Amino acid sequence: MYPPNRPQVAVFPDLLGEEGAAAALDLKCRGRGELRRRGSEAAAGENPGGGAGASREWGRNIARTRRGRGSRGRSSEHKMRWSMLLNREALEDAHISRASGVTDAHVLRRKGRLKEQDGLIEFIISLHSTHSPIQVMEKMERWIKEHSEDPMRSTLSRLIPSVGRFYTPLPLVRAFHEYDEFASLSRRRYVPPNFAEIRHVINIAQVHAIAEKLALVTFDADGTIYSDGHHIERDNKMIAHIIKLMQRGIHVAILTAAGYPGDPTKFEDRFSGLLSAFEELELASRVTRYFHVMGGECNYLLRVNNKYRLEFVPDDMWKSKDMLEWSEEGIEELLDEAQGALQSASARLNLPVHFVRKPRAVGVIPKVSTIYEVLEEMALTVQVHLVESKLPFCAFNGGSDVFVDVGNKSIGLGALMKYLGKKPYETLHVGDRFTVSGNDSAARSRCAVLWVANPEETGFFARLLHNDIRLAQLTLYIE
Repeated sequence: MYPPNRPQVAVFPDLLGEEGAAAALDLKCRGRGELRRRGSEAAAGENPGGGAGASREWGRNIARTRRGRGSRGRSSEHKMRWSMLLNREALEDAHISRASGVTDAHVLRRKGRLKEQDGLIEFIISLHSTHSPIQVMEKMERWIKEHSEDPMRSTLSRLIPSVGRFYTPLPLVRAFHEYDEFASLSRRRYVPPNFAEIRHVINIAQVHAIAEKLALVTFDADGTIYSDGHHIERDNKMIAHIIKLMQRGIHVAILTAAGYPGDPTKFEDRFSGLLSAFEELELASRVTRYFHVMGGECNYLLRVNNKYRLEFVPDDMWKSKDMLEWSEEGIEELLDEAQGALQSASARLNLPVHFVRKPRAVGVIPKVSTIYEVLEEMALTVQVHLVESKLPFCAFNGGSDVFVDVGNKSIGLGALMKYLGKKPYETLHVGDRFTVSGNDSAARSRCAVLWVANPEETGFFARLLHNDIRLAQLTLYIE
């Protein structure tokens, strides 16, 4: 067993300001017992080796890392950079809340074990039983480069058969050093990085890798740019980020499972705060043309007209040949099969549900409170039942419901990228559900991704992305 942890809430006045420091101090005083309990759970659950020997090896690896870190000058430089990034008032004319660091549960946080499933991240965690953190990142950066060049015969393809494609290099060593400046991973002696921390490092590396060539960003909706069950209201901080991307000439699309055939007003209700901002700022059509909404995973595409309203893009302008050939009979057959599987699973799990049937989707909403694991079971049951389906589909756990859509985000992204003329290495998808039952996982087959836990994390990485884009453009200007 690891020695008991005594986690503390760090208070950084230079990052938080007076109000933030006071709030953190208050959290420290009120939540000491809860933090101690969570720290003990983390110590018991995150040990990759499972014993005292692994703990001692972890300590020795950390010591080696410290000796090889280099001068304090680089450390101070990175710390100043992150301090500036976290302190900045974002996007010139829009206020954005500050991120206090990894201890701020509202910015970078864990999602829960069942929501943390990924072969690559779990493999990286396992390497920490025999390697120091920096050794792990050096090795993974090298292996990812090798995999990008020859995915069929790469080391990663042998060690992680489920690993997918990488569309850009990932500067993991650089990202680790930057994250380490405020997360202090290398200073921990007994507790290796957890799933969320590795996810954060990979996200930072991905932002650095794609910022200079970025041409299209797609966002999941619920849980990514606004909380589950909510809409984009006028005070949503992502509005400023989205507009700034569009003003930079970068296409932005929101990919949502919600689908309302023939009724753009229902889509407008979901994104009313964003559309209102477009109108109040009197954005020119040369800017608003960079915004789209894709609904029903891949079934509907909308654009902004000159009255700042959403309108459908005709199917024959953007859908692939295969999508246009989906027959209504085939769609009804798929949805009937899915509904039967959902009905059977809900009966087996003794869960009363309300069924929702749409032209391109079917789903269930529990009538009583339930837990995430029950919904996960239902989603996986449908996936297995429909494994021989002739049409592509997406059966996913939405966190408070389970839905099955015709098509998926991989198909939608592929069609959108072709419609806009964008390549995988210049496209980025941001979402919160990349597990086996998540509807964002299909996007990995099309482009680079960022895996976030909540809208606050999305804002954090959006600030980093804007900062990298600005620096890249400044460098080009100087050259």
